[in-house]
Amino acid sequence: MEEHLQGRIKLHDGRYLAYKERGVPKDDAKFTIVLVHGFGSSKDMNFNVSQELVNEIGIYFVLYDRAGYGESDPNPKRSLKSEAYDVQELADGLEIGSRFYLIGISMGSYTVWSCLKHIPQRLAGVAMVAPVVNFRWPSIPKSLMPKDYRREVAKWSVWIANYFPGLLQWLVTQNMFSTTSMLEKNPVYFNDQDIEVLKHIKGFPMLTKEKLRERGVFGTLRSDFLVAFGDWDFDPADLPDPSLSGPEKGSSSVHVWQGYEDKVMPFQLQRCLCRKLPWIRYHEPRLTSRIIEACVSETSSILDQQYSSSAFSTGLSDADSLFIGKIFKDKDEMVFTLRMFAVKHSFEFHTVKSDLTRYVLHCIDENCSWRLRATRAGGSESYVIRKYVSHHSCDSSLKNVSHRQASARTLGRLISNHFEGGKLPLRPKQLIEIFRKDHGVGINYSKAWRVQEHAAELARGLPDDSFEVLPRWFHRVQVTNPGSITFFKNYSANKFKYAFLAFGASIRSYKLMRKVISIDGAHLTSKFKGTLLGASAQDGNFNLYPIAFAIVDSENDASWDWFLKCLLNIIPDENDLVFVSDRAASIASGLSGNYPLAHHGLCTFHLQKNLETHFRGSSLIPIYYAASRVYTKTEFDSLFWEITNSDKKLAQYLWEVDVRKWSRAYSPSNRYNIMTSNLAESVNALLKQNREYPIVCLFESIRSIMTRWFNERREESSQHPSAVTINVGKKMKASYDTSTRWLEVCQVNQEEFEVKRDTKTHLVNLDKRTCTCCMFDIDKFLCAHGIASAKHINLNENMFVDEFHSTYRWRQAYSESIHPNGDMEYWEIPETISEVICLPPSTRVPSGKRKKKRIPSVWEHGRSQPKSKLHKCSRCGQSGHNKSTCVAAI
Repeated sequence: MEEHLQGRIKLHDGRYLAYKERGVPKDDAKFTIVLVHGFGSSKDMNFNVSQELVNEIGIYFVLYDRAGYGESDPNPKRSLKSEAYDVQELADGLEIGSRFYLIGISMGSYTVWSCLKHIPQRLAGVAMVAPVVNFRWPSIPKSLMPKDYRREVAKWSVWIANYFPGLLQWLVTQNMFSTTSMLEKNPVYFNDQDIEVLKHIKGFPMLTKEKLRERGVFGTLRSDFLVAFGDWDFDPADLPDPSLSGPEKGSSSVHVWQGYEDKVMPFQLQRCLCRKLPWIRYHEPRLTSRIIEACVSETSSILDQQYSSSAFSTGLSDADSLFIGKIFKDKDEMVFTLRMFAVKHSFEFHTVKSDLTRYVLHCIDENCSWRLRATRAGGSESYVIRKYVSHHSCDSSLKNVSHRQASARTLGRLISNHFEGGKLPLRPKQLIEIFRKDHGVGINYSKAWRVQEHAAELARGLPDDSFEVLPRWFHRVQVTNPGSITFFKNYSANKFKYAFLAFGASIRSYKLMRKVISIDGAHLTSKFKGTLLGASAQDGNFNLYPIAFAIVDSENDASWDWFLKCLLNIIPDENDLVFVSDRAASIASGLSGNYPLAHHGLCTFHLQKNLETHFRGSSLIPIYYAASRVYTKTEFDSLFWEITNSDKKLAQYLWEVDVRKWSRAYSPSNRYNIMTSNLAESVNALLKQNREYPIVCLFESIRSIMTRWFNERREESSQHPSAVTINVGKKMKASYDTSTRWLEVCQVNQEEFEVKRDTKTHLVNLDKRTCTCCMFDIDKFLCAHGIASAKHINLNENMFVDEFHSTYRWRQAYSESIHPNGDMEYWEIPETISEVICLPPSTRVPSGKRKKKRIPSVWEHGRSQPKSKLHKCSRCGQSGHNKSTCVAAI
C-alpha cells in the first residue's frame, strides 16, 4: 500500500502517539479505517493488502503505535479505558470524522472491545482478526476446554507478571527459555501455514532477548499483557448491540475472523463468545494463518468481503447475508438461515445434496446461476459455506406467494421469540397478517396454527422433555443461588409427582417480613395439567413477596401436606404466625398437621363469595365485610349484633365458620392489613399465561419475574429518601391531613395523650405504641390520633413506625439478587445429578361425571351438515374436543 504522512499527536495527558497514514488520500476515501496492532508489534506491522483493491474500494488507513510501542510514549496508567480513549483522541486529532472503522489484529482486539464498551457511538464498523480471548471473562465457562494448556499458561503468566516481574524478565532473557521460539517455526504454537508465513516476514523485533533486557520495552509488554489477560471491569458478552449507538442507529457492524486451525487461540472460545452476541458476524476460514495480517490473499479477502460487498454499510440488521466462510453452529441453524434468506429475497431453491457432510442448493429454476455449497467443519457439528454464486439469472415468474421454503417449522422458529418469557403469544390471525405484511408470504389459518405450535415448542421446549431437565435445573438453581431449597418427588416408576422451589435470596429475606403468609393453588393448563401451589408474604411497602412454589398433581390432602412440610424448612411454626387461605379442607388439614401453633385465617373475599352463594341477595353481606375489617372488638360486636338481629341463619353460618378466622378484631395473632389471600391470587393472575408452559419453563418464568422484581425494588428502595416506605408514608400522609383538621389533643403526660374528635375520645400511648382505636396497635404505624399526639410535642411521626415498615428493612429485603441459571449448554452437572431419572407423570381423569354428549348449536337443529374434516386433539389424539378442554388421562 502507498504510504502518505506519518507523525505524532499530543494527547490530553501530555503523551505523544505516533501514527502513519496509508491507502488513498483522506479526502478521497469512502472508508476510514484505524488499524490496531497486536503484542510486540507496531504501526510498521505486516498488514499486506493489494493496492489495487484499496484504490477500488477507497480505503484510507491510520496505523498507530499503542502506548509504549514504537515511537509512542508509554502510559504508566494503561487500562482498558485508556486504550479506547487513545483511539478517540487520535481520530479527533487527525480530524477523520465523527465515525470511523476499526480493525484490531490479534491482541489489539482488546482495544477494540474497549472501544465497543466506551466509545461505541464513534464506530461505524468493527473487525477483529485472529483476536485473543481472556479466560477470566465470565462468559467463558470453566467447563469449556478445562484442561487446555493455553488456559494454564495464561493463568500462571498473569500471576508471575503481577507479583514477580523481575523474575519474569530474568526468565525470558535466559538461553534456556527461548522467547524467539515464536519466530523459530515452533509447531506447538503455529500451523503449517503460519510457519510458511514466518519464513518471509521480518518478525517481532521487540521480542528478542536484547530488547527484553531493556526496562522500558519489558515494562510496555508486561503492562499490555496484564491489561489483556488480567481482570476486566466488564464482560464482552454483556455489551449491547453497537448498532443502537450513535446518530445513525443500525449503521454499525462487528465482524470476527478466526482461523479454524489457529493453535494460539482455539476457535471454540470464539464460537462460545460470538454465540452469546448475536449482533456479531462470525467468520471461520478453514485454512488461515495466525499471522493473518501478513497474508495478502487473506487481508484482501477480508477487505473485499466487508467493504466492497457493503457488509459494514448494510449494518447488523442484515446478519443473515451469505458469504464464503460464513459458519453456522449446526445444520439446523444453517437450514433455517438459508430458508429465511430465500424468503427475504423472494426466490425458491431445491436441495441437490444433503447428507452428513454436505449441503448443496440450486435455484428452483434449473437455468439459474444461483448456487450454494456448504460442508461440515472438520469433526465438529458446524457447517461452513465453501462455494457461493449469489447472482440470479432467472426471472420473477417463478415466484410463489406461499413459498416452498416458508414451512411451518421455519416460520415458527422465526417468531419463537414472541413466545418467550411472559409475552402474550401471537394468535393465528395475527400471524397471517404479520407474514403477509412483513415477509410477503401467504399462509392459511391451519398453517398459522402449526406455526404457533412450533414457535411455542422452540421457545419453551416440549412438555415431555422438560421433566428430564428438572433435576439438572434444580441443581443449577442451588449453584447460582446459594441457599435455595429444591425438592422433587417421583412415583415408584420414576414418574414425576411433586416439585418444590424457593430461592435463597427470598428465603433469607423472609425474616424481614411480617409473619402473615398467603397460600393458594392454581390449575396448570399444560399437557400434563397439575396444580401450582404458592406461599407469599408482603414486604414493608405492601408489595407482594413470593417465598415458595410447588407443582403437584392436584389440590388434595397429600399434596398440601407435602408442600407445607417443605415450607417448614423455611418458615418455622410459631404462635404469632398467620396463614391466610380459602376454606379448602385440604389446606386446613395440612396446616393442622404441620403448623399446629400457627393461626389459620380465612380470606374474607372468598368467604364473602360463599355468603353470596348461600344467601343470595342478602343486604347484610356488606355489613359482614365491614365487620371483618374493623379494628376494635366493640365495633365488631356492634356490627355482628346487627347481622344477628336481621338474619340468624347468616349469623349462625358466620359463627360456625369461626369468628377468629375472619375477623381482624378477634384474630388471636396479628393479621395487619392482610385480610384476603390476594397475595397468592396475584401471583396466580400474573402467571396465568405461563401456567400452560412446560414445568421447567414455568419455573424459569417465575425466576425471571422474581429477578426483575428484586432488581426494580432494590433500585426503588435505594433512591427513596424517607425513613419509612413509600406506601406507608402515603397512608400516614392521609392520616396527617385528618389530624390537623379535626382532632383536638390534650397531653396527659410525656407518653399519654387524649385525642378528641366531636364526641369521640381516644387515648394514645406513644411509649407503648397503642391507641384505643387499635389501628396503631395492629398496623404498626401511627394512626391519625397518634400523629396528632406526636405533632403536639414536636416529635417526628416516623419515630413510631415499626421496623418492618422502615426503608432500611425494605432495602435489606432486596439487597441480594436472584440469579439466572445461564445457558444449559455450559452447565456443570455432577454425575449423581445427571443419573437422576424424572419421567412425565401419568395424568388421571378429573373427578366427576364425564360429559358424553356435546351441546348442538342452533345451526345444527333441523339441518343436514356437509361433511367436514375430522379434527383431533393435539394432546391426546382423540376427536371431539381440543387441547384446551381435554381431560383425558395420558
